[in-house]
Amino acid sequence: MDNLRDTIMQELEKYVNTSPAGQVFDLLSASPSFASISMVHGDTPNVTRALIGRCFESKVGKAPFANVRVAMLTNKYGKTFRRRSPNNANMYEIV
Repeated sequence: MDNLRDTIMQELEKYVNTSPAGQVFDLLSASPSFASISMVHGDTPNVTRALIGRCFESKVGKAPFANVRVAMLTNKYGKTFRRRSPNNANMYEIV
């Protein structure tokens, strides 16, 4: 698990460093290794994706992801909320 997490973090760091400011992404589109993790393990959901997602979320705004923030949307009433991908994953923005 640690090797996989480290590989994914390296891929995300490379993606962030090579993408332009304003780019919005989720982990699935930014990391081929993350995309290859199965959604289920046997008959239960695979928690590996969630653990890696939480790990990345904790690093957002800090080195080496200091230029990344959670992508937000504002509705017509002025309320802001997290932007989500079609598969309900958090979206991030390079600033």
